[in-house]
Amino acid sequence: MTIANRLNELIAEKRIQKKQLAERIGVAASTLNTWLGRGEDFPAQYVIPICRVLEISAERLLEGRDVPLPVIPEDYVQVSEDERFLLDTLRSLDREGVIVVTNKAVEEARRVRAAQGNALADGRVG
Repeated sequence: MTIANRLNELIAEKRIQKKQLAERIGVAASTLNTWLGRGEDFPAQYVIPICRVLEISAERLLEGRDVPLPVIPEDYVQVSEDERFLLDTLRSLDREGVIVVTNKAVEEARRVRAAQGNALADGRVG
């Protein structure tokens, strides 16, 4: 079975319109219809977007193997680029560096909380 044939089956199984899938992966509906109608394999750059839309693994689309998607823990938190930078920097430090940075972070957090408390006490918002 070709990947395009498998994609046709998955579209039907997931009950998504081809036009909607095309829009969500950023191609014209006619392009998607051409891939599917001719049974052509599509460019690799669309594998991940298609899998995201259909909520399937790449293995299922490409090989027909059903590999469960990883489960995202309930306590998962999206990390911003600034937070990722700080985390990567912290992880690169030795023990002494971690202690220094942690102490500085606690000191800074206390300063901010105190400033916020003073602003609230004075009736200011900022």
